[in-house]
Amino acid sequence: MSRRWMTAVATALLVISSAAPAAAAAAEPAPVVDSAPQPDSQQTPSSPADATGPEAPADAPALPDEAADDDADPEAGAAPGSLTDPDPEAEPETEPETEPETEPETEPETEPDTEPALFADLPQDHWAYPEVERLVAAGVIHGDPAGRFRPDAPISRAEFLKMLLTARRLDPAGKCAGLFADAQCWTWYAPYVELAYRLAIVEPKTDMLDDEPDYFDPEGAITRQEVVTALIRATGKRWTAQTMHWREASEILGRYADGADVTEPYRKPMALALTEGLVRGFGDGTLRPWHQVTRAEAAALVGRVLLDAPDLPTVSLDGHEVVYVDALDMRTTMYTTGEAGVGTRTATGVTVRPGAVAVDPAVIPLGTLLFVEGYGYAVAVDTGGAVKGNAIDLFDWVSHREALLFGIQTRRVWVLP
Repeated sequence: MSRRWMTAVATALLVISSAAPAAAAAAEPAPVVDSAPQPDSQQTPSSPADATGPEAPADAPALPDEAADDDADPEAGAAPGSLTDPDPEAEPETEPETEPETEPETEPETEPDTEPALFADLPQDHWAYPEVERLVAAGVIHGDPAGRFRPDAPISRAEFLKMLLTARRLDPAGKCAGLFADAQCWTWYAPYVELAYRLAIVEPKTDMLDDEPDYFDPEGAITRQEVVTALIRATGKRWTAQTMHWREASEILGRYADGADVTEPYRKPMALALTEGLVRGFGDGTLRPWHQVTRAEAAALVGRVLLDAPDLPTVSLDGHEVVYVDALDMRTTMYTTGEAGVGTRTATGVTVRPGAVAVDPAVIPLGTLLFVEGYGYAVAVDTGGAVKGNAIDLFDWVSHREALLFGIQTRRVWVLP
């Protein structure tokens, strides 16, 4: 081989080797230098998945399939997280709207059984509870310091008088003169005892006109016939009962098995109370006049004469709050024992005492409770030949001379309900 040929071949090889990269960059087919076929390693990919990019990670959440939602079972509900079916736990504030609201603070008002009883020893199903409740609301009953009412305990004379006078709005205003040896002014009941005596509602145990110490027995028990008679007198019906015919009273009492056991001073008042429905007797057909009245029984009876007088006028007189139905200016005189024609008993049989006054029954019915200016509480239990028309004669423990010196005055008199 000649040197010139060999040089030409080497030159050609250099040209071919330098031109190959440029041809590849320009995507131009390379000059064929060898008859052997090229390998198929540069084929163009044809898979759509490959064309979209790299494969997604296996733990990635799947995208919503709208077609699957359309085909889903409507009874199964939407998948959690779907906008068409919110998770009920995601909005707890909407749950109370589907349930009625409750107000625990109003439950005691709608459930009577949850209301506290008036007294620890008086359940709401006790037969006397309604009357006791009325008297408590009216300020008549307060119970003892331990919060008890003691419904089955016998009521004392003093306790009964306080209950009755308070129910009738008769205010003693704490006034006390020390009339009874067993009701000294330092006791709580002395003002009530003395006012009840002044109005002849309940009599003392002894005669006030003798020379012996006089007792009222305020802590003693009181019987049913005494209670009923006191109710009649406290409501101004003394004379109404007193003028009832004996035969009529006996006939009324005779309807009861023990009607004959009612003693003489109480027979007519008991008969009137039965006639007016103030008492009705017991289920066994008895009156039990000597029965010692319990606190519950007394409350039931006093509740029937409770003075409900919201529309009646009230006036403050010498410390007393007086409820009245009428006011009169009357010609007033004074009388005492030792005068001609004046004994120790009034026309109605009540013994003379401060508070016993004489009136003209045509103007003021006998038995009426009064309050007299400058004199105090009084009860119309007497009459007099000179007491006519708009006149009133006051009794007091004074000398005959002092009664004369009182003269004739004009006093205002309030008529009590």
